[in-house]
Amino acid sequence: LAAPVAAPARPAPVPAVAPSRGPLVTARQFLSMLLFDTGSVLRSVPLIIMLLFGLANFLASLFTMDFMYGTPTHPVASRVADVLQASYSWLLVVVVLFYAGELAARTRTARINEVADAMPTPDWMPVLAKLGALFLVIALFQAVGAVAGMLFQAVQGAPLEPLTWLKILLNGSVFYGLMAMLALALQGITHNKFAGYALV
Repeated sequence: LAAPVAAPARPAPVPAVAPSRGPLVTARQFLSMLLFDTGSVLRSVPLIIMLLFGLANFLASLFTMDFMYGTPTHPVASRVADVLQASYSWLLVVVVLFYAGELAARTRTARINEVADAMPTPDWMPVLAKLGALFLVIALFQAVGAVAGMLFQAVQGAPLEPLTWLKILLNGSVFYGLMAMLALALQGITHNKFAGYALV
């Protein structure tokens, strides 16, 4: 006698899942991308090396700024900030140029560029997150220099002027912010990291 054939088990019903939408979800996605891109830049060895080199160059320049046109000078915020821009902030040109290419080419380097566009995020979000990451790196780089300058002022007994520092550094960072926008745009146009470097 043939064994009775068991009836096939009915599959369990799968609940319908609707993805969350709305401005809050978009904001959370953007923040997540922004923090990821910023963290990847801040943890990189080249940035740390350039930051330390810039600080060493800045501090060495501070101790040689005692005289201007043969006249002794006092380390006020505007004077120290001028030294900062000349001996430290110029490294942001290299930082912005290099990391614009690194951020733009990340998906191609990891070979996931073919599927990156399939993610459930708006097209503008990855680009804006990369630009925001560059802006944050510029701000943090300048802030480290400002703290070093104010510590030097405190040691020299000069009055601290945080608002003056903020105005000078915001004004000085406009160029680097515009350069970040240009660098990312050219990286997107060329789709080649080194061609983008050459055009910038």
